[in-house]
Amino acid sequence: MNIKSVVIIYNATHHVLLFKSELIKSIRENGYRVVVLASKDNYTKNLLDIVDEFHEIKLNSSGVNPVKDLILIFNIYTLLKKINPFVVLNFTIKPVIYGTLASRLINAPAINTITGLGTAFISKGLTNRIVRLLYSFTLRFSHLVFFQNPDDQQFFKDLKIISRNNTKLISGSGVDLLRFSPKKNKKRREVKILFIGRIIADKGIKELIDAAKIIKREFSDVTFTLMGMVGVNNKTSISQSQIDNWVEKGIIEFIPFKDDVRGVLGDSDLVVLPSYREGTPKTLIEAASMAKPLIATDVPGCREVVNDGVNGFLCKVKNSNSLANQIRRFIKLDYSTKIEMGLKSRQLAVEKFDIVKVNNCYINEIKQI
Repeated sequence: MNIKSVVIIYNATHHVLLFKSELIKSIRENGYRVVVLASKDNYTKNLLDIVDEFHEIKLNSSGVNPVKDLILIFNIYTLLKKINPFVVLNFTIKPVIYGTLASRLINAPAINTITGLGTAFISKGLTNRIVRLLYSFTLRFSHLVFFQNPDDQQFFKDLKIISRNNTKLISGSGVDLLRFSPKKNKKRREVKILFIGRIIADKGIKELIDAAKIIKREFSDVTFTLMGMVGVNNKTSISQSQIDNWVEKGIIEFIPFKDDVRGVLGDSDLVVLPSYREGTPKTLIEAASMAKPLIATDVPGCREVVNDGVNGFLCKVKNSNSLANQIRRFIKLDYSTKIEMGLKSRQLAVEKFDIVKVNNCYINEIKQI
């Protein structure tokens, strides 16, 4: 029997493992082969254990180089023609754009997921205009486009990037509610505040540092910990030397990113994400599932996970004082109110972000094809 192949195209192997391991498992359990196209990294060997086939594509996730991108399109097209997939699932900007175009050339349906608009959309300039143009041209060939928040969906419609009504909303990448289960912290005087994510300016790192300085002048028992990836391929990336400088000054503690974040999440009292814009942030979803109160910016994506005044607080974007005010507000809450906020986070995770429900959205669409 000829088993149908589902191709997943992503920018990096690590991201496939981080965000799509459970989806891959679910697709295979439903009787399909899974083939992944992504750039190689230190996690490729681990990915080979959970997929049927892997092919490397040379993908630089930032910037637009016409020659390299044409070669990338040709390589994806060549691979897809050889694989002859039943359907192609594209994630992140370049895979969505070039994966959709290559899928069209071999007449394979493409299901795209807009995981967030990224730096290319947040910043203005030539790259922004090029990305919009490429989206406008290629997304018309999509079988379906998933958006992780209604703001991005409406934004694409307003810009007429999407002209047909072939879009649906999906609750981010979802969360494994059993793996990320609540852990009640003992009542303590110290307040541990945690950020997890890429160490780039677009995540609001500089605003967080300024807010930490304000808070630490007022409270002696507050710790700010940043866990994340330094030196990532992004034009707003923050250097290791800058991080070291903040650590030396006692503003923050720093932990390099770990694949299993449950330990550091479980030990935190509050999780913050002062990002400029998100799809639906996995960090906040996992923190919510572990019953953590949250503070994030009042921007697309973050609003999907933080119900202001219920399971946390929203602050103004690119505003250190607003962030500091909301952190101060949290610190001054009594213990029982903080616990109740965490329980509301868990309730939201159960109702909205269960990874089984999220993955079933993809499975149902694949089966309908």
